[in-house]
Amino acid sequence: MQDPSSRSCSGVGNLVCGGCECPPSHSGRSCQCHSDAGVDLTDRCKAGDDGEVCSGRGTCICGRCDCSASPQFIGRYCECERDCPFATAGGEGGEERECSGHGKCHCQDRREGSRCTCLDGYTGEDCSCPPEHISRERCRDERTGQVRGGGGELKTDFDDANNEILYICVLQDCFGRGKCHCGVCKCESEYEGKFCQRKVGVDTCKMLEPCVKADQLDDVESSEDDQGNGGHDE
Repeated sequence: MQDPSSRSCSGVGNLVCGGCECPPSHSGRSCQCHSDAGVDLTDRCKAGDDGEVCSGRGTCICGRCDCSASPQFIGRYCECERDCPFATAGGEGGEERECSGHGKCHCQDRREGSRCTCLDGYTGEDCSCPPEHISRERCRDERTGQVRGGGGELKTDFDDANNEILYICVLQDCFGRGKCHCGVCKCESEYEGKFCQRKVGVDTCKMLEPCVKADQLDDVESSEDDQGNGGHDE
């Protein structure tokens, strides 16, 4: 039984006894591949005249290699081993991902292997370095805005229209005690912490202890005064 120009044969071939008979201009199991008459599309899946089809690691489909059966290989001919670095983008934390999740692993060539091609302004061998505006945000403490502890630089300007001096606080990365590199603070030798907020060798709890005790003493004295007044204001 024959079904001419069958939909099962991409509308160009004849379905005969469950198989497709393709015209000279088409090939493939369902006549899905178009090519010039006499052209062997498998030749397009070889790196050279003597090369194996898809380097012996994939399937040639309409002149293109499908490497999905061997996901550890990529490239036009499945010729590159997929060994792009895994990382987290600067300041993000969390699970490491290929090209930090901000790039694609591409095959350069068989000799140079695979490399990350970064997206959306990310840079670095593993695409872990975010664009400057994102990097700087990650180098500033959201809770303090980097103003406390010397994190802001005070500058002045003059407003001619209103004849007054303007005081402007310019926020600094890493509290002004380090350099922001790829969303991570690189602190000066005497400072430490995610935002370089602590001085090395200084016990913050001990330093704040007098203030905490003073607050507690004030609370006790206020409570005693209230009790002495019967808990009512005069």
